[in-house]
Amino acid sequence: GRILRGEVVGAMRDLTEEIEILNINEEADPAELPRALLARARLAFDSQDYKASAADLQRVINLDEALPAIEKNNPYTFELLGKSASANQNYKQAAEAFSEATKAHLNIGDVKRAALSATDAAIAQYAYPESLEKWRADTL
Repeated sequence: GRILRGEVVGAMRDLTEEIEILNINEEADPAELPRALLARARLAFDSQDYKASAADLQRVINLDEALPAIEKNNPYTFELLGKSASANQNYKQAAEAFSEATKAHLNIGDVKRAALSATDAAIAQYAYPESLEKWRADTL
């Protein structure tokens, strides 16, 4: 509702309230919390609150075991985390997220998007020299 009408502050408040309820409701569908966190992360990203976006996305990834099989290892979750982390200048986290996105894209047979995620990972690794050195040691 509010998201479609462009009411970002109200939508963010609604999602936060939903997440708080899901955190204490033991009978809730285990997939609902990750979905609500993902929605809030996307909204935060679109609002340029990259730190909040990255925090929610990391939590989604940590809750991955509670997700139905079809939603596990969603490459777009990792891509958005990589973008949020890059915007926060956390290039180590970005490189790791884009690398996971690459693997997840390959797992579903999306070679083109895997190549794009691999490129994003390489760029993030270049910005994070320690990661680039590890990649060179592991790859070359």
